[in-house]
Formats: sequence, structure tokens, C-alpha cells
Amino acid sequence: MVKKKQTEEQKQAAFAAWQASEEYTKIFSFSNARNTIMPIEMGTRDISDKWDQFLKELFELMVFLKVPGRKAKSYEQQYVRTMFLEKCEKKSIDGTTYDITMGCGVEIWNCKSKIVEIYNYLDPSMMEMQLTHETYISWKKELIKMLKEWDKLYVKHIKSGYVEMNAIHMQAMKPLTNLLESNLNFHYLELIEKKKDVPSFRHDALEQKFEEHMTKICEIFYNFGTLKNSFDIKQMLHVLKTKDWPNIPPLSFYFQPLQDALNDTRNWLLKMNEDGILRCKYIIEDNTELMDKTILMIQKDLIAQWLGGDELKQDQFKFIYKVTKVIFDCALRDKLVNNDPHVVDTVIPQMVAFYSILNIKHIHDTKALEKIKEEEKAEREGRKVTFGSTKEEEKKGPLTEEQIYRRRIEQQLNQSTTSQFTSEMQKQRELDKQENEKYGRMWIWDGYINPAKKEQFLACAEKLRHVNSHVVEDIEDFILLQGFKGMKPLDIKKTIDSDLHNRRMKKKNRTKEDEEEEKIQDQRRNFLYQMRPKFCWNFFDDSEVKIPHLLRYNASPMECYEDGRVQSILKDISEIGHHLAKYEEVNWKRLRDSTLEIFRHMDKHEGDDDDKK
Repeated sequence: MVKKKQTEEQKQAAFAAWQASEEYTKIFSFSNARNTIMPIEMGTRDISDKWDQFLKELFELMVFLKVPGRKAKSYEQQYVRTMFLEKCEKKSIDGTTYDITMGCGVEIWNCKSKIVEIYNYLDPSMMEMQLTHETYISWKKELIKMLKEWDKLYVKHIKSGYVEMNAIHMQAMKPLTNLLESNLNFHYLELIEKKKDVPSFRHDALEQKFEEHMTKICEIFYNFGTLKNSFDIKQMLHVLKTKDWPNIPPLSFYFQPLQDALNDTRNWLLKMNEDGILRCKYIIEDNTELMDKTILMIQKDLIAQWLGGDELKQDQFKFIYKVTKVIFDCALRDKLVNNDPHVVDTVIPQMVAFYSILNIKHIHDTKALEKIKEEEKAEREGRKVTFGSTKEEEKKGPLTEEQIYRRRIEQQLNQSTTSQFTSEMQKQRELDKQENEKYGRMWIWDGYINPAKKEQFLACAEKLRHVNSHVVEDIEDFILLQGFKGMKPLDIKKTIDSDLHNRRMKKKNRTKEDEEEEKIQDQRRNFLYQMRPKFCWNFFDDSEVKIPHLLRYNASPMECYEDGRVQSILKDISEIGHHLAKYEEVNWKRLRDSTLEIFRHMDKHEGDDDDKK
């Protein structure tokens, strides 16, 4: 019996009925599910976004359309993922080359071609153009044919191609899965450590594993990704163990961003582990979020290492911070934060030189006092104390502190001509370390000065021992006053007075009692100013509460002595300051500017805590 041909109206009615049917709704539902995944094409080499909804809708469509010959029980991303690779016989991934059999290569290419074909076929915009009352039946037949072929390829792939490709994926992802595991183990241990004591060897072992695996990932990012900086994960973790760094302002300013970046990277690793291996890309550098966080962490570490990577660097950074804070806490604050050349290029290096010399003097004075006390104690006990280091020296008498340090400088200068380190020098380094721990570091600026320049440091420290302590204060004020170069004395005084007034007004919870106390301080300060050299010598305020020193606009230490000793000291300070700023100029400017950045930040955010309250 010949089937009667449908009229145009009947075809359109049938098409409209199909569009209103559950079948069309199911097809359209899968079409919308395309939006739950990243777009795919033949060039796509990995899928790590979430395909659960897409594959679920695809399988339900297969069931609803009753695609003949269907054997799969479901469609899983772990199998589909191994279909995405370019057609090749060898694949190089992060420095390792993997062989791909011809059969596997053809199979995964066919699988990917089919899923991409289905993805494109059910593009809503394409469906709108292709589906008409004339074409929808043939269009549906073609869809069922595609789905049938897809199911056949999928089932075959699970049994053959998947095994080969999954082995490649797992091997390629091994550095990342190792890191995810070691980071998780280290994280669990840190949680336990917050509640109870854990043997140090356990912490060290897990930290070492994390360090090794993080280093491997960094190597991949460096060789195949966008990481351009050198890195040392072991040293990075070491510097963050610096004692009490959160409470040391210059260190915390640059160590905290590193700690935050490390925490962010490790938290992202925890998230990757929680999301599962399917969310990780097997080409390591394609994990761009992790790579970006790692790069930021390395960048923060480079800054932290340069400024505080060892004890000497930390001492230098803390020292220049302490000196710069003296400038920040006086009337030169605005000039400092605005990079005034007189302050930045003259006052800072000279103040650093001055405080370095005072530091040497303090250590010498402390040792001299200890020596006197030891001699007095020995005399009471009937002992004889000899401070020379050899029998020949004992005959000549004890060496002075200055002679001892001159000898060390000579040894350093001689040592620089040879590559051999003698046991004597090693012993000397150990002795220096012990002295640093006991008295503080004497030679703060090793690496920034020529060793021969230490002679001038020592000589100037000795000169300062012959200057009245009030005059020493005036020397500091005289150095600071160079920051006001070009201003008249009375204008400088107005600036100093205005600065003092502004600081008092900013004081939290200022009361009437505070105002009265400030008036008393001003009266006492004005009185004490009259009781200083050159008008009065050795008159010291013996009250329990000392009056804070205020920059004196008319400080003139040169007038206090007629023999030129102060001029000689100022000349030494100027020369040493210039040497500090120029001997390693690039490093000095970087250290100085890194320090200034802290004070600019402090100036900009002053009062932020009060605003929050």
C-alpha cells in the first residue's frame, strides 16, 4: 500500500507537534547542557572542567531516543578525558616523551572527532538554521546515527585506548599528584601541631617532602611555563622561620606578603586535591591558576630573600629602618616620604654612618667596662688576668680593642688574596658569631663597604669617646638639619614646632592632663637647652621621666670645642656616608628605597585603625 504523501500544512503541523514533544525537550535540554562545559574543538588537548551534567544529559538522551546497540551503562569523564590529544606518534609532556601506538592514536582521534561532532551538531544556533518541517526527520536520524557510533567508540576506548592514555596521563601528572599529597599531609600535621606537640623529625620529614615536590613543580613552570625568576623553596621556608618576624616592622612588611602568597598557593593545592584529579590538567603548566599563584609567591620570596635572607641582611635592614625612623619621627617626615634629595641622598647615609659609628663605640665601651670589672674581680680574688692572645703579646702587654680589630681587618684584607680558608679564620668567624650574639653585630655594613674603610669607622668611634654626650646629640641634630637645606633658621624652627604640635594633636584620647604635661615638658626642655655646651657642661637631667629629645634648629656642635675635633668627626661621617651610598650604589639604593616604601605606607595609612573603630 502506497503511503500517502503529506501536504505542506500536515508537515508543518507535524513539525510543530514534534517541537512540543518530550523528545524535542530532551534534545534541547542536552543542547543547553553544552553551556556547562568549556567549548571543545579538534585542537582541544585536555578537558579538566566539570563534565558531569553534560555527560549525564548525553546518556539520558541516548536512553530516551532508544539508540540501537547501546552498551554503555553511563558516560564518565575519566574515560572521555583520555580521548583528547592531538594526532601523533610521540607526545612530549614537560620534558618526557611518550610513545603512542598507531592503533591508540587512531582510536582517540576518532573518539574525539565524534564527541566534537555531536557537540557542534547540537549547537542551538545551528539547530535553529537546520531544523525545518522538511529536514527535522532526517536531522533526527543523523543524530541517532552519531550517538550510536559514539557509544560504540566509547565502549571500545574503555577496553583499549583508555588504558594506554591513562597511563600517560598519570605519569605526566605524577609531579602534581605528589605535591597535592605532600601538601595535604603537611597541612594535616600543622593542624595537629596546633593541638599538641609533635616530634620535630616528623615535621621536618613532611616539610622536606613538600619542599621537594614544590621545587619539581617550579622547575616545570620555569622550563615549560611562564615562571622567569630563580627559586629556592627550601630557603623560602627557612626565612619564614625567622624568630618573631611578625613583630619586627621592616621584616614583617616584606615577609607577610610572602607568607600570604605561600598560604594562598597551599590553599589552592588543597582545593585542587579536594576537587579531584579530573579537575587537574595533566600538562602541568596548563594549570594556570596554580602557576600564577606560584609565580607571585616566588616574586615575593625574591624580595624577602634579598632584604632578609640571612642574619647579616636582616641586621642591615633592621638597622637602616631604625635610623630612617628617627628621620620619620622628626620634622623631616614630609620631606622623607616625598623623596626629598637632601634627605634621601645626604641625611640618610650620614645618619646610617653616624649610628654605625655609635654602635661600634657602644660595643667597645661595653667590652672595656667588662674588662675593668673582670680585672677588679681578679684583683679581689688574687688572680692575674692577661688579655693578650699569645705569650709574645703577654710580654708586650694586653692589646687594646682598637688594636684587636685592626689586626682582624688586616687578616681580612690578606685573606681576600687567597681562596683558602684556614682553620684560624674559621675559629675567628666562630668567635665573631659569639660576639655578635653577646654584644650585637659590630660590622653591620659588610658587603656595602670596602674592608679598608673599617679603619675610618674605628678611628671615628674613638674620636666620639672624647666628645660630651650633649655634643653627640648636637652632631645628630646637625646631620638632620641638612635636610632643611635652603631654609632660614627661624623657618626651620617654625617647621619643627608645627610638627610637634601636629603629632600631639594626633595623639589618641588626648586629655587636659596631657596638655598640661606637654606644657611642663616644653618648659623643662627650654630650661635644659640653656644648660648645654657651650654654655654649660655636664648638666644632665636626673629626673625619673626624661624629656624626649626634640630636634634643635640651631644645633652647632662645632662651636663646643676649639680644637676642631667635632669638625674631624663630621668629616669622617660625611666621607663614610658617601662611601656607604656609592661603594655598592645599586644595592644601597635598593635597600634604601625598600625601607622608604615602608614609611610611605605608614604615612599613607596613618589612622586607618582609628577609622575602622
